[in-house]
Amino acid sequence: MNRPSFQFYPADWLRNGNLRRCSAAARGVWMDILCVLHDSETYGVVRWTLADLANAVGSAIRYLRELVEKEVLKGCDEGICEPLVYIPRSGRKEGRAVDLIEAQPGPIWYSSRMVRDEYVRKRSGGGTRFGTKNGAEDNHGGGDSRSPGRGQGAEFR
Repeated sequence: MNRPSFQFYPADWLRNGNLRRCSAAARGVWMDILCVLHDSETYGVVRWTLADLANAVGSAIRYLRELVEKEVLKGCDEGICEPLVYIPRSGRKEGRAVDLIEAQPGPIWYSSRMVRDEYVRKRSGGGTRFGTKNGAEDNHGGGDSRSPGRGQGAEFR
């Protein structure tokens, strides 16, 4: 799917402690990585080696390693990548855990925020111009299709 833009949350950018601990250069590289992840076949995910990703964004690999060490960029080059588990919350009630990215062999690199936002977008229906051809999207099993907004949270495990 070709998307012209992605949502950017300045408050999240400024309050993310892991990202704030990265150098200014690494934070700039992160923005380029977000653009690559936005244009990837699976939204928010690339199945490239870290060296290939560094090459794609025109960066020294040390900045990507810094992002990985600070747990901003998630995934692995080899071995088994840990799963990304999302637990939706509404008020004080937790929903059932959802594996957004299952444990799998690398290479795989992703932004947990982008992957989660894509899951929420797909689950919330086709109310945007990015819906399916007939304007409706699969609700992935029914239930409450409202997406978490301000005041509602989520937890990653």
